Amino acid sequence: MSLNLYLSLSLSLSFDLSLSLSFDLSLSFDLSLNLYLSLYLSFDLSLNLYLSLSLSFDLSLSLYSSLSLSLSFDLSLSLYSSLSLSLSFDLSLSLYSSLSLSLSFDLSLSLYLSLYSSFTRKPYNTKSPWPS
Repeated sequence: MSLNLYLSLSLSLSFDLSLSLSFDLSLSFDLSLNLYLSLYLSFDLSLNLYLSLSLSFDLSLSLYSSLSLSLSFDLSLSLYSSLSLSLSFDLSLSLYSSLSLSLSFDLSLSLYLSLYSSFTRKPYNTKSPWPS
Protein backbone atom coordinates (compact mmCIF):
# COMPACT_ATOMS: atom_id res chain seq x y z
CA MET A 1 0.00 0.00 0.00
CA SER A 2 1.33 3.21 -0.78
CA LEU A 3 0.11 6.41 0.69
CA ASN A 4 1.27 9.70 -0.50
CA LEU A 5 0.16 12.63 1.34
CA TYR A 6 0.94 15.85 -0.10
CA LEU A 7 -0.05 18.94 1.81
CA SER A 8 0.58 22.38 0.64
CA LEU A 9 -0.40 25.39 2.65
CA SER A 10 0.12 28.84 1.49
CA LEU A 11 -0.77 31.77 3.64
CA SER A 12 -0.32 35.27 2.50
CA LEU A 13 -1.18 38.12 4.75
CA SER A 14 -0.73 41.67 3.67
CA PHE A 15 -1.42 44.57 5.92
CA ASP A 16 -0.95 48.16 4.87
CA LEU A 17 -1.65 51.03 7.21
CA SER A 18 -1.25 54.57 6.10
CA LEU A 19 -1.99 57.49 8.34
CA SER A 20 -1.76 61.04 7.15
CA LEU A 21 -2.53 63.88 9.45
CA SER A 22 -2.35 67.49 8.36
CA PHE A 23 -3.10 70.44 10.58
CA ASP A 24 -2.87 74.06 9.49
CA LEU A 25 -3.72 77.00 11.72
CA SER A 26 -3.54 80.58 10.59
CA LEU A 27 -4.44 83.40 12.93
CA SER A 28 -4.29 87.05 12.03
CA PHE A 29 -5.16 89.95 14.31
CA ASP A 30 -4.86 93.61 13.45
CA LEU A 31 -5.69 96.45 15.82
CA SER A 32 -5.30 100.05 14.88
CA LEU A 33 -6.20 102.92 17.18
CA ASN A 34 -5.74 106.52 16.14
CA LEU A 35 -6.60 109.26 18.56
CA TYR A 36 -6.16 112.93 17.88
CA LEU A 37 -7.16 115.61 20.35
CA SER A 38 -6.57 119.28 19.88
CA LEU A 39 -7.21 121.91 22.52
CA TYR A 40 -6.54 125.58 22.03
CA LEU A 41 -6.97 128.03 24.87
CA SER A 42 -6.06 131.67 24.74
CA PHE A 43 -6.48 134.27 27.44
CA ASP A 44 -5.41 137.87 27.00
CA LEU A 45 -5.67 140.54 29.63
CA SER A 46 -4.47 144.06 29.17
CA LEU A 47 -4.72 146.71 31.85
CA ASN A 48 -3.57 150.26 31.27
CA LEU A 49 -3.73 152.83 34.01
CA TYR A 50 -2.65 156.39 33.49
CA LEU A 51 -2.82 158.90 36.30
CA SER A 52 -1.49 162.38 36.01
CA LEU A 53 -1.46 164.96 38.77
CA SER A 54 -0.14 168.43 38.29
CA LEU A 55 0.04 170.86 41.18
CA SER A 56 1.32 174.38 40.85
CA PHE A 57 1.59 177.01 43.54
CA ASP A 58 2.97 180.51 42.98
CA LEU A 59 3.30 183.30 45.52
CA SER A 60 4.77 186.62 44.70
CA LEU A 61 5.19 189.47 47.17
CA SER A 62 6.87 192.70 46.26
CA LEU A 63 7.51 195.83 48.36
CA TYR A 64 9.44 198.30 46.28
CA SER A 65 12.61 198.56 48.23
CA SER A 66 15.97 196.85 48.33
CA LEU A 67 15.13 193.39 49.59
CA SER A 68 14.49 190.56 47.17
CA LEU A 69 13.76 186.97 48.02
CA SER A 70 12.92 184.26 45.54
CA LEU A 71 12.09 180.71 46.40
CA SER A 72 11.33 178.03 43.88
CA PHE A 73 10.29 174.49 44.61
CA ASP A 74 9.51 171.83 42.00
CA LEU A 75 8.61 168.25 42.63
CA SER A 76 8.00 165.76 39.87
CA LEU A 77 7.23 162.11 40.38
CA SER A 78 6.49 159.70 37.59
CA LEU A 79 6.10 155.95 37.58
CA TYR A 80 6.31 155.10 33.86
CA SER A 81 2.82 155.58 32.47
CA SER A 82 1.17 154.53 35.71
CA LEU A 83 1.49 157.56 37.97
CA SER A 84 2.76 161.00 37.20
CA LEU A 85 2.88 163.69 39.87
CA SER A 86 4.18 167.16 39.29
CA LEU A 87 4.32 169.77 42.04
CA SER A 88 5.64 173.24 41.54
CA PHE A 89 5.99 175.86 44.25
CA ASP A 90 7.38 179.32 43.62
CA LEU A 91 7.74 182.09 46.18
CA SER A 92 9.11 185.44 45.29
CA LEU A 93 9.53 188.29 47.78
CA SER A 94 10.83 191.67 46.77
CA LEU A 95 11.06 194.73 48.95
CA TYR A 96 10.93 197.96 47.01
CA SER A 97 8.60 200.81 47.56
CA SER A 98 5.23 199.32 46.84
CA LEU A 99 3.57 196.14 47.90
CA SER A 100 2.03 193.63 45.57
CA LEU A 101 0.94 190.12 46.34
CA SER A 102 0.17 187.48 43.78
CA LEU A 103 -0.93 184.00 44.57
CA SER A 104 -1.75 181.33 42.04
CA PHE A 105 -2.62 177.72 42.55
CA ASP A 106 -3.27 175.16 39.83
CA LEU A 107 -4.25 171.57 40.23
CA SER A 108 -4.71 169.21 37.34
CA LEU A 109 -5.63 165.56 37.68
CA SER A 110 -6.25 163.14 34.86
CA LEU A 111 -6.90 159.44 35.06
CA TYR A 112 -7.00 157.05 32.15
CA LEU A 113 -7.95 153.43 32.70
CA SER A 114 -8.50 150.81 30.04
CA LEU A 115 -9.11 147.14 30.53
CA TYR A 116 -9.08 144.61 27.73
CA SER A 117 -9.81 140.96 28.25
CA SER A 118 -10.17 138.22 25.68
CA PHE A 119 -10.79 134.51 26.10
CA THR A 120 -10.81 132.02 23.21
CA ARG A 121 -11.37 128.30 23.41
CA LYS A 122 -11.19 125.97 20.44
CA PRO A 123 -13.15 122.72 20.96
CA TYR A 124 -11.71 119.25 20.76
CA ASN A 125 -11.04 118.00 17.26
CA THR A 126 -12.30 114.46 17.00
CA LYS A 127 -11.40 114.00 13.36
CA SER A 128 -8.27 111.95 12.91
CA PRO A 129 -5.47 113.51 10.86
CA TRP A 130 -4.23 110.08 9.80
CA PRO A 131 -5.79 108.13 6.93
CA SER A 132 -7.82 105.20 8.11
